[in-house]
Amino acid sequence: MCRASVDGMVKLWSVWRMPRLCRLHRYTLLTGTVLVTLVLTNICISDVMDARKDGSVHRNEWVPHDWTAQHHNAKHGRYDPTTAEIQKRVKHLQNRCRRMEGNDGVLRRVYVSEGANLAYCPVAKIGTTFWKRVILYLNNDTGSNQVHSPFEIPRSFVHYGNTTNTTVLKRWQINEAILNKYTRIMFTRDPYARLWSAYLDKLYLPDFWKRHAGSIIKTRQNITEDALKCHHDVTFREFLEKVVSGSKIRKNEHWQPVKYRCDPCQFKPNIVGKMETFSDDARYVLEAVGRQWMMESFDYDAYVQEELTTLIDYNFQLRLGRFNHPCLNKTELVRRLWTVFQWNGFLPMSTDATSVIEQLTKLPTITRKVFTAFVLDIYFSASKTERRSWKGQRQQALTAAYRHIPISVLKSVMDLFKEDFEDFGYSNIPPGFERAAL
Repeated sequence: MCRASVDGMVKLWSVWRMPRLCRLHRYTLLTGTVLVTLVLTNICISDVMDARKDGSVHRNEWVPHDWTAQHHNAKHGRYDPTTAEIQKRVKHLQNRCRRMEGNDGVLRRVYVSEGANLAYCPVAKIGTTFWKRVILYLNNDTGSNQVHSPFEIPRSFVHYGNTTNTTVLKRWQINEAILNKYTRIMFTRDPYARLWSAYLDKLYLPDFWKRHAGSIIKTRQNITEDALKCHHDVTFREFLEKVVSGSKIRKNEHWQPVKYRCDPCQFKPNIVGKMETFSDDARYVLEAVGRQWMMESFDYDAYVQEELTTLIDYNFQLRLGRFNHPCLNKTELVRRLWTVFQWNGFLPMSTDATSVIEQLTKLPTITRKVFTAFVLDIYFSASKTERRSWKGQRQQALTAAYRHIPISVLKSVMDLFKEDFEDFGYSNIPPGFERAAL
């Protein structure tokens, strides 16, 4: 840049001496060139003033969070793979964003903790409840709930409570100057796993039967009267066909690509965590903001208990609604919940839903409390070794789900989530498939 300003002055002198230029043209050319040269020179000086001792320029800087020194001390000087992996992810994103021509991504909202100097960009189905709890606790924004840990904040308050101390930046409020004040974190997830999770929670269970399932059912050539009335039997294939159709910008947040919820090229995260390594990555983030004790208070069994209890409570309540009640009896709801818990790796595959229903129907009535007690008894009566072994059921269920999806639909999923696969280092090959099969 500085060399260009010198070269410009040399060329100006050669043009000035051209005999055919009239005096007016010469003076016009001189004035314009001097102005350009001054601008270029000012930029050069600014770069020099902004340069750090290592020679880099920090203007519009986007760097991976470097917790290396403190983290190594905590690890007694040993190499920490979590630190290295998180920095690798951020650098990969930086390179991707630099090469990108144009950007139609969207940054919808950012949760902020001023005290911890932390900014979190949420994406549905990627640990949002966990991180919203952390932000609310950091901001002392727990309403009337007296809690000693973020994980004691009720889930209902996290998502629907009246919070007063937490800043949530909307699209029109977000700019680079504001974001640069914080350590910025985001979490990602394998798109195939995220879609399967969304299907189970929202369409296999009745949460979205009324709002979204109806439009899917109506695309069928032969619609049964029950399906038209209840929207209760959307298949995973039909769900994926719905996901890949229509606008990328206007999709439901539970199955919209990350780029259109939390565009990393706009958010410029200092820390990128993944659901697949959630415990290690969450611990790293909390150490970075001096709150490592929070992970020590996180209990996996308590998390599973809350997950089971919340899904039972919520779906039993949904069943009482005007739309769902005529379509979903307690026996069918128990069957679906039990199956989802198995597919999520919370309950053993050895006890199938049919045998559970047979046991429960011997009781005077199947209530929410009775079913909850039954589920938790099965979970906690198993040894920790058994409970750990159930986690493998998740991948088995995921692989089985995609095995029956047509190649044409899978290719559409690969295309829709192309940036998610490439930005965050996930394979675009569906679970259980070989690359040659596509």
